[in-house]
Amino acid sequence: MLHVYSMGAYVASINKNNPIADSFDPANPWLLLHKSGRVDRFHSLSAARDDARKIGPNVTFSKV
Repeated sequence: MLHVYSMGAYVASINKNNPIADSFDPANPWLLLHKSGRVDRFHSLSAARDDARKIGPNVTFSKV
């Protein structure tokens, strides 16, 4: 799991969805979970990170 921060404030996390979850999509297993509740799905971790960088200024990541 990665926490995503913009200007030092928590804004989202990136997780890999569990294959036994009802919402699992094998083509898009990576989830960008926004603090607002929005969920975006991606085919790779790098694609999720690239999209997270668009959330706001000075985006940083912290491994949990």
